[in-house]
Amino acid sequence: MADLASPPRIRYDRRVNRIAAIAVALAASAACADEAGTHPPGGGGGGGTGGRIDAGADAGAGEPDAAHAAAIAGRLCEATDLRAPTACPAGADFSGTVVANATTGDAATAAADGRFELPAAPGLRAATLRLAPGDAVYRASLAPIVLRDDGTAGPLDLPVVPEEDWAALTRTIAAPNALGLAAIVVYAVDGGAPLSGVTVAAGAGEGEVYYDDGGPLSWDQDAAGTGEAGVILIAGLSPSDPDRDLSLTDGVRSVTLPAVPIEADAITFVTAPF
Repeated sequence: MADLASPPRIRYDRRVNRIAAIAVALAASAACADEAGTHPPGGGGGGGTGGRIDAGADAGAGEPDAAHAAAIAGRLCEATDLRAPTACPAGADFSGTVVANATTGDAATAAADGRFELPAAPGLRAATLRLAPGDAVYRASLAPIVLRDDGTAGPLDLPVVPEEDWAALTRTIAAPNALGLAAIVVYAVDGGAPLSGVTVAAGAGEGEVYYDDGGPLSWDQDAAGTGEAGVILIAGLSPSDPDRDLSLTDGVRSVTLPAVPIEADAITFVTAPF
């Protein structure tokens, strides 16, 4: 996703409107699917809605205290297995890892345990967080989130993938990983639980689509749909089109994720609630 600060006003407004459209879709779905929408998988905070990763309260990150309640707060999780993006294994050191609000331009550095805090964004209903941009250890991630009415969110658990793990995965499954390409990981859920048998109906474009197939490095392009983990990986996307409308189906129901943001050399994490 391009820098939202330039051109200064027109591009900012268009992107905010698109993110707001995602937020509305996610909020509408949240009533029937835990926390739904184009958010990442492991959030909590935007009044109980998100794109997973959205802005909702997550038990792992803990409830916000008074000092952090007026912010966008959470922690980074080392995602060595895309099927469990917010497992948050112990031992990762996130010292110096950057977390930025791509919608407002605010940025912060995470503590060693991955915890971070960004200023609230009053007046906005949604935002996209950029995780580990330009990092030598972790692949950059994009996390569209839904905000509370006061512009706060959290506590959030947001995934970042070690570069060596991303390289091993794409090498093993022969997924495109050339410099400048983008990827999207979608978590299909029904009532908060992973949903199998979901396929991408439209929106992948030039990307290669893979479905979870039982292991961290096991992904199948020819499967009939998502496996037990309900995860779809779309690799090899060109960021020349920075927003993708994805349509998914489980054979009976359909879900559309509008304007999913992508960015060169980054992974976007979103949730698709059925």
